[in-house]
Amino acid sequence: RGASSLFSRWTRNPHKNFTLTRLLRDEAMVGDRPRMLIEVKPGFYLMPASSPDESAWTPPQGTTLPDFVEDLRSKITELAERFDIACVVLDCFCGLDLLTTAGATVSDHTVIVNEPDIVTFSGAIFLLNHLEEAFTELEKKPKLHFVINRLRGDQSAEQLSMVYKEN
Repeated sequence: RGASSLFSRWTRNPHKNFTLTRLLRDEAMVGDRPRMLIEVKPGFYLMPASSPDESAWTPPQGTTLPDFVEDLRSKITELAERFDIACVVLDCFCGLDLLTTAGATVSDHTVIVNEPDIVTFSGAIFLLNHLEEAFTELEKKPKLHFVINRLRGDQSAEQLSMVYKEN
């Protein structure tokens, strides 16, 4: 099965697995059983920001980005140690919120997936600027990467490179 069909099934259908939202709410259990992680392949796990069946996450009142980042980092580290995980992929929202900013901050690498149109690209640049500004409050600076996907049949990588090179 292709990765796109796996991710679509996991992210569109409600599930009781771990999500970043549930991790932050300390909802590690379903009844008397621990929530399961979504294993993409042996030893490689996906943690979506949320599931369609859970209520929206709201940031804690009065927290600073550095404090929230440390809380998130410790929860992910504890989870990784408990399940013996070498790599966790956080699938965050694409907005300018505390959860996305903290997710990018605790990561070694942040990948911003973008579509090849100027409106989406402008939004991604806005997100990039937001993250870079937020990183000034922190000691560790993650690496940011862009991935352009969903090329139309009349587009080529060379054409897009020429259009976006200026940006």
